[in-house]
Amino acid sequence: MSTKSSIQAASEAVFVRWAPEGFKYPVRPIVHSAQWQAERLSASDVSHHVHGDVAEAGLFGLDCFDSMVQAGLNIDGYIFFDQTFTVSRLPALGEQLTIEGEVCGVLPVKRGLFVDETFTVRDAHARVCLTTRLRGIVDVSTASLPEVHRMPVRDSAPEDGWRQVASKTLTPDHVRRFSEDVGNDLHFDPAAAARYGFDAPLAQGVMSAVYLLSPLAMGRMPARFDVTIDFLRPIYWHSPVTLWARDTAQSDSISMVQTRDEADKVTAHLSVRSLSYINKKLSP
Repeated sequence: MSTKSSIQAASEAVFVRWAPEGFKYPVRPIVHSAQWQAERLSASDVSHHVHGDVAEAGLFGLDCFDSMVQAGLNIDGYIFFDQTFTVSRLPALGEQLTIEGEVCGVLPVKRGLFVDETFTVRDAHARVCLTTRLRGIVDVSTASLPEVHRMPVRDSAPEDGWRQVASKTLTPDHVRRFSEDVGNDLHFDPAAAARYGFDAPLAQGVMSAVYLLSPLAMGRMPARFDVTIDFLRPIYWHSPVTLWARDTAQSDSISMVQTRDEADKVTAHLSVRSLSYINKKLSP
């Protein structure tokens, strides 16, 4: 087989597993109802009162994966690497919206495919409400997770500015209820989790994003924000999790948020690039 035909054959084999770079997901209508949001926030141990009648940003990650499934892609074995959210306006619950997306890159790596995609949510007037960039690995194993040198440095002393916001212990029921309508057997099937090299099914990256974003809306509603989340260690569907936040130097906003496991190791880290609030005060 010639070099050219070998490259072509390898490329075709890759894209049987995922859509090629440049692939555009069809525009789809979406609506987040109050009931739908409350159910998923409850599964994430986030009170629906935190967000009131406004759509929670992290849950749009489920629409991204739904777009992948509806386009015919198999998301089994997909695990997050990192995600960004750029929010210009949080839509209202029940608002008619659309979502569209594009595959920005597909890179074969040792344990699977590294996939880079962006999605945009627009309102009925075609105005952008938010964009999110998702990067992850398909057919992942523990060997494909980020290396230790990517872990954020965290001071251990209480005076370092970190404060514990919340804690929870996940259950398989929480994880199943959160996104069983979308799929990915890595989150629901112990045998599949073992096949990918994990001791138990993992909590969804979107579920972690919802938990990490919740401190930004505690007490007042964000108007706009731009954040990056790095998913650093797996969280199993029975794991204890603590949620921590670090304020800005002026203590009038949040600069970073983390989830940590029972050994106090950081499992996910959210960095705030920009954050502004509306003047409306919310009930606790």
